[in-house]
Amino acid sequence: YKIMSFKGLNLSSKMIDSLNRQKYFNPSPIQNRAIPKALKGETLMVQSSTGSGKTLCYLIPIIENIDYKDQNIQAIIIAPTRELAVQIYECAHRFTSEFKNLKVKLFKAGEAIDRTKKGLSVPPHIAIGTPGRLKDVFLDKENTNISHVKTIVFDEADMLMAEGYFDDIDSFALSIQKCQYLVFSATLEKNLSYRLEKYIGSNIPLVNEEVMTSSNVTHYLVDIKHTPLTDAIVDFISAVNPYLLMIFAS
Repeated sequence: YKIMSFKGLNLSSKMIDSLNRQKYFNPSPIQNRAIPKALKGETLMVQSSTGSGKTLCYLIPIIENIDYKDQNIQAIIIAPTRELAVQIYECAHRFTSEFKNLKVKLFKAGEAIDRTKKGLSVPPHIAIGTPGRLKDVFLDKENTNISHVKTIVFDEADMLMAEGYFDDIDSFALSIQKCQYLVFSATLEKNLSYRLEKYIGSNIPLVNEEVMTSSNVTHYLVDIKHTPLTDAIVDFISAVNPYLLMIFAS
């Protein structure tokens, strides 16, 4: 794998300026493979692990391909959790410094649906949210037009399937014709591929990482029982004394 700069991906000067300001200079392996295909409007299934830079894999092409003269929703990004949706929104919003006309809207659970719909008086170019909340908003066809949507992203698609969210997604996404789908998942089980066929067909190429987790990484599963979480972390660090440590918590 030969590292190239983002300039080698045929991006606009605005996008390069925005990436440079955010301290993104060179694409990760998965970005290098996925972004050029996504820019061309191709539908992709992408297998990528945490920390591989998948969010930029779809945000960069979406933002580059938006028609800013068309004030309608042009991309929908679907996440399985409110926390992930917020992270994606914050990442997308950072691009508005250079893309002054870019409008991004977060649809999250816990916000009154009337207030959410009121916020659609000026539709965003990019709608980000969880399946249930997006269903509530998009089924109201009087106030919401999704016929201009060009791209739909399934982020953490394996989790979307595991949590049974595809019924909510089907309720609005299947009505959109000739759409680019960008599917990102840490694992690609057979059941997931079958579940996605109605959207992406059965012969979509898989884009995956060239570099998987290093063999130098050691994984620990710690049963903390009734120990307070902070105490358990301190005890673990004291016992193992790691040089670098990443903690995943449910």
